Amino acid sequence: MSNRKQRKEIDKAVRNIINFANHQPEWQQRLDDMFSQMFSPAAQTLGIEEDELLVEIQDAGYGHMVFGYIFEEFSTALWNNEELSFIDEYLKRRGWREAPRGRRYLHAINDSEMRLWEITDVKPGLYAEVRPYGSTETPIRVAEKSATESLHKWQGLAGRVIKLDNTLMFTGALLPLPPAEAEHVQRVLDKTKEGAVTLLHQLLENGEIDALPDNYKQQAEDEAHSHLPEVLFRIWIIYLYQAINRTMPIVKNRDGEAFQPTKVRFPIKASSEELILALDDIPALDRNGDEPVWTWFLYAAADLKEGESTSILGHLFLQEKTLILEVNSSERAQRYGQWLAEKLGNLVGKSLTMHEKMTKKIGNTEPIGSSMHLNHTEEGQNLIKVHLDKHYRQTLDEPIPMLNNKTPRECAAHPKLHKNVILWLKHIESESTKAPSQAYDFSWMWEDLNLVKYK
Repeated sequence: MSNRKQRKEIDKAVRNIINFANHQPEWQQRLDDMFSQMFSPAAQTLGIEEDELLVEIQDAGYGHMVFGYIFEEFSTALWNNEELSFIDEYLKRRGWREAPRGRRYLHAINDSEMRLWEITDVKPGLYAEVRPYGSTETPIRVAEKSATESLHKWQGLAGRVIKLDNTLMFTGALLPLPPAEAEHVQRVLDKTKEGAVTLLHQLLENGEIDALPDNYKQQAEDEAHSHLPEVLFRIWIIYLYQAINRTMPIVKNRDGEAFQPTKVRFPIKASSEELILALDDIPALDRNGDEPVWTWFLYAAADLKEGESTSILGHLFLQEKTLILEVNSSERAQRYGQWLAEKLGNLVGKSLTMHEKMTKKIGNTEPIGSSMHLNHTEEGQNLIKVHLDKHYRQTLDEPIPMLNNKTPRECAAHPKLHKNVILWLKHIESESTKAPSQAYDFSWMWEDLNLVKYK
């Protein structure tokens, strides 16, 4: 059977069980109760109404993630100590309608549990390697296509892993968490466990129980684990809400102009060869190898020293019929677009200016290391590496707010602070994987701080 047909059987089973819930008043009420149970603590923390929180999340495009997570929790729960979950009830009454793989998928979800994972490696479009968060267990490889396109190493991941036809896979409900938020989940669970142990000791002191159970520590562990789904959702939804509503900073470039990604398109009126020669003749333009791509520096590119960090004014791309200038402000587009038009003369036609939406494109100046276009050549890659090496070596000896203004070396020297610096390392490594430039190898930092064994 093809993978596509197998996927269709699973998708059909999921649609059917959702439709079944919608037509069962008792189960629909329980689903509504589950939504309220999940949203209420987060809404109270944020000081808003549950409905308002849900609308904000839906408007931001995350409604499907919320529904998938809550529906899986609802459909696997044993309500009021009943023997059958909602999935059990559905399979008992309607399971005969499902294709074999669809039934096996529902059974697998029913037998699974929500867990917090740590991503140790990602191959976009193929798989993610994960291990239980906070452990040093050997990671397991989980087949996943779409979700891995947006997952990053060292992120936390709330999700269920099931085994279907000898293949490990995620179910449909996945909530990614930055390393710091995943650590927050672990701290909340640890406090819950400590609270359960403290309560048993108080009951003993008050004479309400004769002795502590032999397995009281395991009972406390189980009590904390039972709260994991709610804790995961609460921390994720609060983080997401705050990220959505974070005030966009007023960002300016080195000329004091508002940051506004802008493209200026010039129709080509001459041959590509003539235009390339003209652009190569401009000292401030540095061509990336043999590609028709130029980086526009503040001064002559030939004067740029290896490893030097300098501002980049823009980039030029020569396409089949168009020359494109990319800059980071509308003022630069007008200023440099006009200058370039005069310089190139009859080689190009009248330009067209296009402004991009500024959403996630936040920056002040563009240091040489951040230019993804330098990645196209070996020389460019070396320049980026030299720049980042220098930056991160300095960082190891600088106070870091995330480390309570201690340096990474100071934290690495004290065992009690290892957890903090490890979290910081995972944070910067995870964030770096989101950049368009070539992945940076942070291995030397773990070795330099003597923390490899915790990786």
